[in-house]
Amino acid sequence: MQISTVQFSNLSLRTRTAVVLIAALFVVYLIAAAMPGGHWLLGVVALSFVLGAAWEFGQVTSVLQSGNLARFRRFLYSAIAGLAPLVLFALAIESSGACSDNGDCLKLGSELGLSVFLAFLLAVLYAALEGRTGLDGTQVVFRDLAIGVLQIGWGGAALVGLTLFPRGEWILLWLMLVVFSNDIAAYFVGSHFQGPKLAPLISPNKTISGAVGALIVGSLVGSISHKLIGVDISALGIVALTAGVIIAAQLGDLLKSLLKRIYGVKDTGHLLPGHGGILDRIDGLLFAAPLLYLVLTL
Repeated sequence: MQISTVQFSNLSLRTRTAVVLIAALFVVYLIAAAMPGGHWLLGVVALSFVLGAAWEFGQVTSVLQSGNLARFRRFLYSAIAGLAPLVLFALAIESSGACSDNGDCLKLGSELGLSVFLAFLLAVLYAALEGRTGLDGTQVVFRDLAIGVLQIGWGGAALVGLTLFPRGEWILLWLMLVVFSNDIAAYFVGSHFQGPKLAPLISPNKTISGAVGALIVGSLVGSISHKLIGVDISALGIVALTAGVIIAAQLGDLLKSLLKRIYGVKDTGHLLPGHGGILDRIDGLLFAAPLLYLVLTL
């Protein structure tokens, strides 16, 4: 595999940023482990990242607007995309949050569903208002907000909800290990073997070899570290769960790439040098979290 000077520089920048993020996350975990109710700290951190992704979603979807219309679109789309995780966290605080048994977790699941329903309700209401002047506006609103509520709203609420489970900090750690090992493997395997593109019209750099390599590596990482989630599950079950999480993460990455392709932007933001924005970094987590949440709830 030959790596150009530009690729090497970008990889070096990505690596430095990743090291800083890992160090910051390590400190958060140490603090959470040392304090009573530490899961709330992880919940706040997860919610902050999700709301940051929601803000970036509003920025991307308003890039073709200008003036007051752009500001209105940016605020409204960000608010609708981030509503579900925000409402879920507020409900969790009101009811003392963390679930200690299956009944509590099912209650948390119903609150998550309610939060997502409210976000979809607002999206439909706004789309209907846009429809007064023509169907074109309605179609654009439905397209954009469907992506925002599905990936950021539903996925973000599930990600925040995972921190409220028993052993939530370890469940979240397992999810990050699987998803991020998938990202790393897809990059290096795809760069080395290259070959046919996975979805050239959506994401020209992604290859089938990278996706397959990521599935194998991520499944190995997930299987080796599965004790972190604290669930009695067969070897075949954990392989199936890990594979499902990885496929969901890859679909989340493609959905975010589709959004960027629609609006002609390279990154969703510039907060993380070498990685782009927050949504660029956690898109896979957001799509994989609901699957893991559902499995653990049931």
